[in-house]
Amino acid sequence: MKIGGERAYKLARRGVAVEMPIRHSRVDVLDVIAYMGDSVRLDLRVSSGTYVRSIATALGGHCRTLRRLEIGPFDVADADPDRFISPGDALAALETT
Repeated sequence: MKIGGERAYKLARRGVAVEMPIRHSRVDVLDVIAYMGDSVRLDLRVSSGTYVRSIATALGGHCRTLRRLEIGPFDVADADPDRFISPGDALAALETT
């Protein structure tokens, strides 16, 4: 989402406070996978366009890590391990585009 032509996450990383517009989304599943002291691991199934970090904030916390495991018919468990590339190679490829 852009605020004044700039991506909201970039503004937030610079410490700029912005008023985010309200967006409606759907949470189909919210399962607690693990609870460790002050940390909770969740499995969320949400509609397209949902900001998972906003859900974490609404629950009174923040999101330390985020991993998308599936989108539409594609599941990371079905990925071909022979076609994985290292993070360094991925970043290098992005720098050349």
